[in-house]
Amino acid sequence: MNKEDRHAELRKRVTTIGEDDNLQAVKEKQSIPDGWKPGVTWNGRSGNVTSSMMEEPLRDDWSAILLERGLDPEYYEVDGNTIKWCSYDGWKKDENGETYSALCYSYRADIRLKKALVEATDEALDVYGLYKEARKVKLPKTVYDGDSTFVVMLSDWQIGNPDGGGTEAQILSLAKLPAVVERRVRQLRKGGVKIGTIALLGLGDLYENCDGFYRNQEFSVELDMRAQERVIREGVFRMVETVAKLAPKVIVAAIGGNHGEKRNGGSKYTTTKADNTDVSVFEQVYDMCSQNSKAFGHLDWRIPNDQLAISMKLSGQHVAITHGHIAKSRGSAMQTMWGWWEKQTLGRYYPGVADAEYLLVGHYHHLNVKEQLGRTIVIAPSLTDVNAYFGDSQGVSTSPGTATMVFDANGMDHLSVLK
Repeated sequence: MNKEDRHAELRKRVTTIGEDDNLQAVKEKQSIPDGWKPGVTWNGRSGNVTSSMMEEPLRDDWSAILLERGLDPEYYEVDGNTIKWCSYDGWKKDENGETYSALCYSYRADIRLKKALVEATDEALDVYGLYKEARKVKLPKTVYDGDSTFVVMLSDWQIGNPDGGGTEAQILSLAKLPAVVERRVRQLRKGGVKIGTIALLGLGDLYENCDGFYRNQEFSVELDMRAQERVIREGVFRMVETVAKLAPKVIVAAIGGNHGEKRNGGSKYTTTKADNTDVSVFEQVYDMCSQNSKAFGHLDWRIPNDQLAISMKLSGQHVAITHGHIAKSRGSAMQTMWGWWEKQTLGRYYPGVADAEYLLVGHYHHLNVKEQLGRTIVIAPSLTDVNAYFGDSQGVSTSPGTATMVFDANGMDHLSVLK
């Protein structure tokens, strides 16, 4: 071996001492300039994307970068006027595993929904137009009296979630819900059920929220928080407006769900458990209704502060409500909630829940009923399809809708899922 070869071999040995995959990963990470960390931000309508380290300059096709970050190029595009890039020395390995320095590139640009999707989303956000069909239904002039309570379980709307037809399907379901509920009340009365009270129960997760609940949420959510709130506020108000005309007594109650929590990139609260949008949207509707005591003065509002479970008497039956996310998993949804109720009976943390005869729950997105020893749990379905969620985890599908039932002196009857 000549002198030059020996020097080359020595340099190779010196530069590769301690080299392993972990050290190489650290070098690659350290070589990326500050402010160019790969990733995506998305608020429901716009955002930006930063590429991973690239060995070759990027031409015009951003498809690979979008796909790498979970963005389908069929729906998302790069704003060509916002493209930025930088070059720098990065660490690489050749086919023999030797480390060497080479020029690398990173790219950044704003991203947006493609025009066709924006137009479709804007059309879906025309809440007043979509609710027009629901408002065409003529409400009965006669307000009936009776000793039964008709219950409507408003659960897991998750407005802005892309499942089951996405935002447009959700808004259309909400648009027709007041008319469907009214028709059910009239059918029951025609069949001899004397409904004197209607209970409108918000069981949580009306919002999808935008971040912090599952990994790809910020990439898939279709509406930002302001747009979600607009749809939900309209949906709740139209339901309140309708049932207020159908009975001499109306109870409106709400409970906070996990998707109503204020989170920031994880599962922890950023404020308090009282700061929950599932409850605050009902407060907004209450404020709206308080301006018209003639139309809404007979409404009984049950809006808790930081309680995640409350109870009430409905036609003599003791009924408790909770979203369900605060229960520690014990297998199936029903096993989990039954175990939670048993512990509440022993600990009596939430007033009245231990003594309840019925527990109404959301969170689990499918209808499930269990009765045992004078106690009954009813788990409500979600408003629209969430088959992707159940298909991935359980291999099954669920039937969406809004669960309703009647309470009277004899207990619960006339359970029905309205669609």
